[in-house]
Amino acid sequence: MKITGIKVRQVEVPLIEPFRISLGVITHSRSAIVSVETDEGLVGYGEGAPAILISGESLSGTNDVIKAMERELIGVDPTDLEKVYWIMDRTAAHSGSAKNAIDMACYDLLGKKAGMPVYKLLGGHKNFIETDMTVGIDTPEVMAAKAKKHVADGFDTIKFSPTPNESSCAPWFNKERIKYSSKEFEAEILTYVRPATSSIALARFDKYEISPLSKRIPFNFLPIGSKTSLAISMA
Repeated sequence: MKITGIKVRQVEVPLIEPFRISLGVITHSRSAIVSVETDEGLVGYGEGAPAILISGESLSGTNDVIKAMERELIGVDPTDLEKVYWIMDRTAAHSGSAKNAIDMACYDLLGKKAGMPVYKLLGGHKNFIETDMTVGIDTPEVMAAKAKKHVADGFDTIKFSPTPNESSCAPWFNKERIKYSSKEFEAEILTYVRPATSSIALARFDKYEISPLSKRIPFNFLPIGSKTSLAISMA
């Protein structure tokens, strides 16, 4: 099987309401949808979601990188993953969203070639993954209401940033105001904290039965296919 072409479609979906994180405000969900075509008639599909506030990637830039990679990947066997990775890394540094989209499409082709869903191809036994729901930064009352709704919708892990200003955590840890207790919500509460967050703030997390998370791995160190927003538990 050989790659004969790679098509990319840019998608921008406006959010129902702005989503505020510690780095800024997100108003749209942006994705690059990739179709990897082959000489056997099979087409693999993948998606990359660039986030300029997180990884520094833009949708237009991701589109350009995928087009550059297409020129180098024509004629390559998409099931030869190591070769695909080597070519992508040689074509562009970092560019995680573009590489993720093509990587995902190659795995889709592997599954289609084998006649198996990818989760089974990789040895998995269930066709779903558990995930969390992030509550955007707002007033404590609004954040608590949204967290309760997410739990009612079936999410048992809630993640949020405790304060817009990491250096001024105290007002946001008044339990009567924020009401982010694991027992109250019957869900695991995860918080995003920066590596420099003080031990005093971390002690408050423990007091309210909240698990602190921190992004401690640079995005360019993550393997292809991993989210650049991977959070590692410090607990």
